[in-house]
Amino acid sequence: MGIGARLLRIRAGETRMALTLVGLMLVTSAGAGIGGTASDALLFARYGTAALPQLYLALGVVSFVCALGVSAVFGRVRRERVYPAALVALAALLVAVRAILLTGSDAAYPVMWLAANVVLMLQGIVAWGVASWLCDARQARRLFPVANAAKILGTIVGTASVGAFLVVARLDDLLIVWSVALVGALLVVVRIRGDAPATLVRTATPLREELLIGFRIVRTSSLLRWLAVSLVLFSVLFFALALPFTRAARAAMPDERDLASFLGVFNATTTAAAFCASLFVAERFYARFGVVNAILVFTLIYLAGFVTLVATGSFLVIAAIRWIQMAWLAGMADAAYQALFNPVPPDRRDQMRAFMEGVPGQAGIALAGLLLMTGDLAFDPRAVALGGAVAAAATFAVIWRTRGAYREALVSALRAGRPEPFLGADDSYGRLLADRAAVRTLLGGARSEDVATRRASLQMLADVAVPEARDALLAAATDDDAVVRAHALRGGARLAPQAFVDAARDALAMP
Repeated sequence: MGIGARLLRIRAGETRMALTLVGLMLVTSAGAGIGGTASDALLFARYGTAALPQLYLALGVVSFVCALGVSAVFGRVRRERVYPAALVALAALLVAVRAILLTGSDAAYPVMWLAANVVLMLQGIVAWGVASWLCDARQARRLFPVANAAKILGTIVGTASVGAFLVVARLDDLLIVWSVALVGALLVVVRIRGDAPATLVRTATPLREELLIGFRIVRTSSLLRWLAVSLVLFSVLFFALALPFTRAARAAMPDERDLASFLGVFNATTTAAAFCASLFVAERFYARFGVVNAILVFTLIYLAGFVTLVATGSFLVIAAIRWIQMAWLAGMADAAYQALFNPVPPDRRDQMRAFMEGVPGQAGIALAGLLLMTGDLAFDPRAVALGGAVAAAATFAVIWRTRGAYREALVSALRAGRPEPFLGADDSYGRLLADRAAVRTLLGGARSEDVATRRASLQMLADVAVPEARDALLAAATDDDAVVRAHALRGGARLAPQAFVDAARDALAMP
């Protein structure tokens, strides 16, 4: 096996699967980077930005309906049939949209933009669905980060190449390039269909019942309740900042080719910065400050950005704020947000992620459109920016409450004997999630009066052997429970063997 495969934790016999995932993610994300940038530029340059609040509202409604429809279809049709059919349908939709643009109707551009956003959402569902189809749970932990890196790289390549495509093609034709990319993804899926495991169709559950199940689970979890509220607020903040940036960019670059090239470079650089942050900064930040604090910083970026917009409407300032926001979102905040679902039981985790994106997330987009429509009619841009600052402050308060709920959820998982929130990519405690809150939870569990909690905590601390665990391991070396003592001495032997010599002697003299 090559050095690259070992570094990426690709095991013997998985090379073909890993290359398939990488190819799939590269092709779909590159196509989306090209076509998505083109659809934005076409809408902004030819239709204008005045109707963006109404389009945000429509996007929330359309995305919600599509998410429900996809949930119904994907739950009732075998994967080997539904994924190829979905890719064909998405590619055909892009071709149809390109044909509609040939009519020259102004109404074609909002339809195109909504369709492009729906395709972007659904192709992500399909791509990650194929990845889940190919990998079992253990492989997913190791190979999904590789697939995600390929997705980011594809986005960088796609968005950065928009300017080059415009030398030989019209802006409208980039939608066809996106469609061709989806056909390429289709060929990959068809090729692997015979090798992937066959799937069974689960018993159909009415959509109303699925929604009610999601609501019930969220209602019973303090963590999920706060996450639902935060997702609505973050959707509002995202589009409240996207609106002034889009309008300022359109005013600064009237020519559609210049606008498309700028958006391509802008998106490529933010994605590249996010990629570097995810590789070199994120894990260290999470280990030092915790995943929730990465999201708290994100709310402060919004707050500082909207306060700045109250004072100035300069395009360079708006672009800088938007750049920082997008880079932190993709490089730091998104991964941190996904980590907050770790305490959720594994059999419910994917369902809860889908529910959050499909219900609170889309509700937030629709609410953003409604609020921005009202703001456009009744207030000037500075007043709208002030409202954004107030929303950012409220979001900060919600995430602050989420910190406590996240710690409580980690403690509950530990007491229930569920180690999943503390496992790394290779299912070992030795690659503990680099999250300060998780480590503190284990340190607290090491002092618990419940012996089962102490055993679980000390077992994980012994395998991780982080420096912060030294005192906890030393204290547990003389615990009344022999299993706890054994874990403590094993961890101490790895962390500071000389310091545990006396503790080991004392422990050996105990029953």
